[in-house]
Amino acid sequence: MAEATSTDPTLAALVPRRSVVRNLVLTLVGVAVLVLAAVSTSFLRPTVSSNAGGTTSLASVDQHITVSRVTSAGRPWLTMEQVHDVPGARVLGAWYARSDLLSAAGPASPDQDGLAYLHATVPDLDTHALPQRTDHGEVGSLVVLWDVDCAVLDEDDASVELRLRSALGTTSWQTFGPDSVPAMTLAGACQP
Repeated sequence: MAEATSTDPTLAALVPRRSVVRNLVLTLVGVAVLVLAAVSTSFLRPTVSSNAGGTTSLASVDQHITVSRVTSAGRPWLTMEQVHDVPGARVLGAWYARSDLLSAAGPASPDQDGLAYLHATVPDLDTHALPQRTDHGEVGSLVVLWDVDCAVLDEDDASVELRLRSALGTTSWQTFGPDSVPAMTLAGACQP
């Protein structure tokens, strides 16, 4: 094959020329991309932080609604995909909005179904169901409806996990430990 390219000028034109500069530039660009990806966890492992919250109890049906104000730290965006069940608390639904979804909510009657209460309080509730995309630095409210079994729920370890997807498509779990607002509000659901 080497003989054919040296004797045939049309094939010789198709063989790429070696370029040390081009190879060096491509190598440097590749290394720079890897270094930036490694040091920028917000691209590969996005996070959210929680800074306020509350709970609404619907005691007769053992359902509780936790509300957390969360701030997105994913670049340039992240997607909140789902909230994971906690031992003793099953997720019945999760919603996110840039505004406070329950700011105008009235008190729930103790025997009211949580989903019916949320639909009555937020008429466009279904448009806020997870998954939802959030921009970097965006502050919004994460509302979760739980079916709680207080006999099983460990209030000292009620860690809440939220699955996130980065702009690059990688997924990770954000864990809100027992000292965080989402976990404390869930644990508080079993207080008398």
